[in-house]
Amino acid sequence: MRIFTTLCGAYERAPHVVPADLQCLVEQALWNLNPGVLRHSLGVGVGDIPLERTWQMEVYRALTEIAPVGCTVSPDVGWKFGVDGYVDFYMHGPNFRWMLELLREGHGIWF
Repeated sequence: MRIFTTLCGAYERAPHVVPADLQCLVEQALWNLNPGVLRHSLGVGVGDIPLERTWQMEVYRALTEIAPVGCTVSPDVGWKFGVDGYVDFYMHGPNFRWMLELLREGHGIWF
């Protein structure tokens, strides 16, 4: 694990523009999704609808591809903030901190 982390630290990617707000980030991520992955995945439930975890994996990939340099995308965050639950994604960079929770067909919505 340490070697992998060290190698990743040497990796530099092209800078991306920081989205103006969370809505812009979500729009960019949606445009970056690979429909073929979702369409052909075997991670489906009733009615062949992709499971939430299937969506999470593809959204994580999309987010990490569009994330600007200096931004970290962390999945399943909660404990670090002293709460019992988890949010699907926490993104933070020099000038922003955003949380993103996915819903599948409205399941799991709460206020």
